[in-house]
Amino acid sequence: MDEGDRALYADLLLYMPDDILTKVDIATMAHGLEGRAPLLDHVLMEWACRLPYSEKVRLRKTKVLLKRALKPQLPRLLLERGKRGFAVPIGGWFRGPLAPLLEDALLAPDARTRGLLDRREVERLVREHVSGKADWKDALWAILFLELWWRDVLEGRRARRPAAARS
Repeated sequence: MDEGDRALYADLLLYMPDDILTKVDIATMAHGLEGRAPLLDHVLMEWACRLPYSEKVRLRKTKVLLKRALKPQLPRLLLERGKRGFAVPIGGWFRGPLAPLLEDALLAPDARTRGLLDRREVERLVREHVSGKADWKDALWAILFLELWWRDVLEGRRARRPAAARS
């Protein structure tokens, strides 16, 4: 098995069941839907695993065989667009329903991260993100969870959700 096939095999064993399929399962169950993954049929998967890596991925292009098979049925634009992830819209949540949690946790006078991070810089990130001036979701996510972890694990104090986030 070459390096490319080993990477695909690792995805099959770890990434698919522990990430992608889990997210799909949670999202569909939350809305009373049943999700199916027809391309994970064991006969099809066994056939695909026997193919050489060069037939599955070409010049960093993925899903070569699937796209070739569906070319007559799908518009060219759809076949040529890039992959899309299954991302959580945390940036929008930090501007909407989670803005009070973000502000209460990070801008509180007793915020634990104030001893680690520049208070004015954290305030700027929150202000710019909530106003829509900039997208600091990744930094704010990390800072928020550091703050909540600190409170919960190091102090044994559960974070209180603001009233706006509870409704």
